Amino acid sequence: MSSSRSTTDSLYEQKGWSQYFIYLIETLADPDAGVRARAARLLGENREPQAIGALASLLMDDPDMRVRQQAALALGRIGAVEPLMDGLQSPDMQVRLLITQALGSIGDPRAIKPLITALRDTHVEVRSQAAFALTKIGAPAVEPLLLALRHTDPVARWSAARVLGSIGDSRAVPELERLLDDDTPIPAHRTTGELRATRPIQTVGQAARQALEHIRQRS
Repeated sequence: MSSSRSTTDSLYEQKGWSQYFIYLIETLADPDAGVRARAARLLGENREPQAIGALASLLMDDPDMRVRQQAALALGRIGAVEPLMDGLQSPDMQVRLLITQALGSIGDPRAIKPLITALRDTHVEVRSQAAFALTKIGAPAVEPLLLALRHTDPVARWSAARVLGSIGDSRAVPELERLLDDDTPIPAHRTTGELRATRPIQTVGQAARQALEHIRQRS
């Protein structure tokens, strides 16, 4: 095939995708939630960066959770870290949960700071997903997590200790040893509604001890 034919075919493909892209963006406003979800999924599968703004709006504002989920997955596939980080301020727990999941799929160090903040979320599901995302980021998250070990909020210290144990980096050993005598209890929390204490399940010091055991086993 000649180079001119290849160029012509490429131009046709670009024009075809451009038209399809416009169609998908317009479809994001379809009254049928299933249609909107499919359009979001296709935009993510094609990793189209021009769709980031529309997908971010869908994630924050769409009334259907299936659509929000597809928008979050699409943003994760595209690697749209900044819009996802901005969305962690949402008052909607489901949105924050979807965002921490998406950030975990990306594993970008730029998300470390807001993910550490999410370790203090009032919902255990969000905290768990934030911890998973930080564990996936790994070594770049260690130094910020060490700072979190000195946070005034015991939940932040407890969560940071657990993540550092999962990462297994020996740099955490001195700070974790400092927390061994921290007997602040961390209560179990209900996963719905307001944050409520039920029964103490662990102290900060116990979390630090377990983290040290994990690190030493890896060493």
